Amino acid sequence: MKQDILLEPSSVKQIRVDKCTVRIIKDSDAFDAIADEWTALAEASDTTIFQTYEWNRTWWKHFGHGSELFIVVIFKRNEPVAIFPLFKDKIKWGGITFYSCYRFIGSNKYQAKPLKMYGIIPYTDYLDAIIHPKYRAVILRWLARKIQQKPFNSDEVLLESVCKDSSLWRCLPEELSKRNCTVTQKLTTKSYQVATTQPWEYFLKAQSSSRRKKLRRDLAQLDPDNQRNVFAITKVTDEASFKKYYQTMVLLHQQRWNRLGVLGTFYEEHNNAFHEEVLFRLFKKGWANLYLITSKNHPQKIEAIDLNLNFASHIYALHTAINDQSELYTKSPGKVLEYYVLKEAMDDKETTEYDYLRGLEEYKMSLSNQQKSIGSIEISKSEGLKKTFFNLVKKSAVVNRKLQREKAHLTFNIKQAGIYQGFRMYLLLKKGVFYK
Repeated sequence: MKQDILLEPSSVKQIRVDKCTVRIIKDSDAFDAIADEWTALAEASDTTIFQTYEWNRTWWKHFGHGSELFIVVIFKRNEPVAIFPLFKDKIKWGGITFYSCYRFIGSNKYQAKPLKMYGIIPYTDYLDAIIHPKYRAVILRWLARKIQQKPFNSDEVLLESVCKDSSLWRCLPEELSKRNCTVTQKLTTKSYQVATTQPWEYFLKAQSSSRRKKLRRDLAQLDPDNQRNVFAITKVTDEASFKKYYQTMVLLHQQRWNRLGVLGTFYEEHNNAFHEEVLFRLFKKGWANLYLITSKNHPQKIEAIDLNLNFASHIYALHTAINDQSELYTKSPGKVLEYYVLKEAMDDKETTEYDYLRGLEEYKMSLSNQQKSIGSIEISKSEGLKKTFFNLVKKSAVVNRKLQREKAHLTFNIKQAGIYQGFRMYLLLKKGVFYK
C-alpha cells in the first residue's frame, strides 16, 4: 500500500509515484550520502548558493538540534530531479507540542533551546526547493495533488524567504487553490541587485553625475599611476590565508559594532561557528571569495575585507568589515572594495548579477538597478478558531525570541559600559541612534 510522502516515514523510505522514486531522508547518514547527487541537481537548476548541499548540510549540523529532518528527494531513472530540503519545527511548552510545521532548512526556528539564535530573520537569504527546469511544472502539480489527497502530518507547511519570481511562489499556490487547499502568500521584504551583463562604462553613464564622479574618484585610489593612490587589493587564494583573514574579518566586524553598542553578526557562538564552517566548505568548492584592501605604504595593515559568494553566474555580497580606527578610514576603503568587486563582476563575461541580498539599507538601493520581492507561503489545514490559536502560538514564540535578543543586547551593553551608561546606550539604539 502506498503511503503519502507527507506522513511520518522511516529514515529513508521509497515509493513509486508517476514513474518516479520518492525518498524521504530523516537522518544525518542519509543526508551525507546524497551530497554528490544534490550538487549535480543544484548546478543543473536555476537556484542560489543557499540551496547548495554545503549550505544546507552545514546549517543542519549547527541549527538542527531538536528538530526532525524531512528531506523529500524525487528521482527519475536513478537521478534526482527535485529536492525539498525540509525539517519539522515544533513549538512546545511544558513538554506539550502546541504547534508543528514543515519548513525549509535555513529557516529561523521558533524555539532554539538550548541554542540562543538571536536573529529575528533566517540566516539564509533565499529559501526554495531545488527542481530541475524540465520537471518544475509536473513536480509542483504532483506535490499539490499529494497535499490535497492526504493531509500532511503537521499543522502547517510554512515556506519562508521565497523569491516572488520563483516557480515555487508562482505555481504551487495556484495549483493548491485549484484543489481548494488553504494557502496564504505574504510579501515580507526585498533584496537589491545590479545586473552585471553591461560594461562598466555603461553602468557609470546610468549614474548621476555626482555618483559617477565618486565612483571614479574612489577607484582611482587603487590606481598605482594616479596621485590619489593609497590602497592595494589582494584576493585570497589559499586555504590557510582564507581561514586567517576570515577570523580577521570577524574581529574587525565585531570590534566596530561592539563599540557602537551592537551585538554584531558573529556575537552568537553557533552562528559564528556555522559561518566559519560553511564558508570554508564553499571556498574549497571555489564558491567563496575573500578580498583584502590594504594601505599602499603598509601592506600588512588591513583596511577592509570583503567576503562574497559566487554560484551559477551570480555574486552574493555577504559581509564587509572595515577598520574604522585607521587613519585611512575617511578614504572609504569599504566602498572602494565594493566598487572594485562590482567592476570586476562586470568585466567577467560569465557573471550576470551582483546581489546585495536581503535588506533595505540605503547603500544597497543606491547602485542597484533591479530588485526581488521575497515572501512566505503558508499551507494550512486549519480554519476558524483553531487557526487563530495557532497564529497566537506562533506570535508568542516570536515575541519570546525577540525578548531573548533584547535581554542579550541589554546585558551586553551593561557589561560593556556599566548599568547607567549601558542602559542609556540600549535606549539610544532602540531609537536608531548609535552611542558615542
